[in-house]
Amino acid sequence: MGHRHGHPHARGGRRRRPDRPRPARRARSAVNNTARQAGGAIGIAAFGAVAGSAAQATTFVAGLHTDVLVTVTLWLAVTAATLALIPGVARSPADAA
Repeated sequence: MGHRHGHPHARGGRRRRPDRPRPARRARSAVNNTARQAGGAIGIAAFGAVAGSAAQATTFVAGLHTDVLVTVTLWLAVTAATLALIPGVARSPADAA
């Protein structure tokens, strides 16, 4: 049998495969994933704190309404900031032409 020419370990040497991320890319991905998970956990805790105890139904529902209003407000603010700050984002079909 001859050498396996297409194999990444052919002829004894271990070669870097182009489809594998580099260590810096892996580190950035790990930091991004950790921040996303921590942000989700903090967000859930904040929603629970604002909503209050489920034992008192009226205050709990009012707290959930507050949660929704805060969430929509933040989402709209971030969307507006994204459209304003990221270059190349078309603001209307006329701008894209």
